[in-house]
Order: sequence, then structure tokens, then C-alpha cells
Amino acid sequence: QKDYTWSFTTQAPIVIRNAPNDSANDVGLDQALQVTFNQPMDHASVQAAFSLHSGSIDGAKVDGTFTWLTETVSASPIAVGQAGKAAAPALGGGGQPNRTLLGETMIFTPSQLLERGTQYFAVVAAGAKAEGGGAPMQADYTWSFTTVPVFRVVRTDPTNGSNFVAPYSAIDIYFSGPVDESTLSHITVDPAPSITNVYT
Repeated sequence: QKDYTWSFTTQAPIVIRNAPNDSANDVGLDQALQVTFNQPMDHASVQAAFSLHSGSIDGAKVDGTFTWLTETVSASPIAVGQAGKAAAPALGGGGQPNRTLLGETMIFTPSQLLERGTQYFAVVAAGAKAEGGGAPMQADYTWSFTTVPVFRVVRTDPTNGSNFVAPYSAIDIYFSGPVDESTLSHITVDPAPSITNVYT
């Protein structure tokens, strides 16, 4: 008789999703970032490995605070990899259905509002460790997003310099983002239109 032996390798920590999504546009200035891992993580090592940069991958670092949420997550055999583009090693082998795992989400809240019309780059550097020890993340995980554009008037109807505009036409003003309606009192028309009786 012979002993029956076999071997296996445990899953290294990887990022399975992030928010905002990679290449997202019009992200709010008060947006918190979320990074979800496929297993509980060592908080200190992940927070040390995380950074958010303004303008470029080497740009100014954004300060903020961290919170954590432990949750069950569903991961496919080919999980999200580098910046949501590269495949990670399969969970439990190829051809397996989605599996429910005990994962953990790190939430990073910037200390100040983000800048308008700016591209931001988020990085979880290789070396971030799982809670139970073992192999760390083997590669950097990066993604980027762009905040809402600088607030401005995009266009008007009628356009500037228009002629022969119908006397009772509406005036439409299109902005680059949502408007606080309480500030619309700052809009003036010169000369001011007179009150006119309109019969229908």
C-alpha cells in the first residue's frame, strides 16, 4: 500500500472590484473610494500600500481616512486584475462557477473635496498582505477616474449675437453640471424684459 498525497495552493490576495470604476468620468467631488479584496486583509499593510494621486500617477498625494467593511463577495474564476484589465489566477481551478467568499472592502474618504475636471490615479501597491499572512499581493493594482468638469455655462439658446429671435421665446442656459437653484437669482437679463399681457 502507498500513502495518498496531494498538494494545493491558497489564493493570494487580489482586488476584485473598485469604485469609482476605472476610467469613470463625472465623478463627484465628495466621492469616497472603495477597494474590495477577495479575503480579509491586514489593514495596516493595505493602508500603507494605498495612495491616491492628482493629475498623474506621480502627482500630489491626496490625504484621507480609512474605514473597513467585512462582507461576503462573489468572485468569478477569472477575477478582476490589474486596473480591471488583466486576469488573475483562477479561484479553485478553471471552469468553476462564481464562488462566495468572505472578503473585505477598504473605504478611503479624502480629507478635502477633490478638484474639478481632474484625473485621479489610485494605487494599491504590491506587498499588501492578507489578514492570515501568507503571500502578499504580487503586483500593483491601479485605476483612474476623472471628476466633474469645471462649472461653467456650456451654451445658451438663443446663442450669443442671435438676431430675429421670437419675442416670446424661452431663454435656455446649459451648465456643465448640476446647479444649486437657490443661486439662479444671479442671472440677469439686460435690458430687463417688461411684463406683457399675453392672450391665447
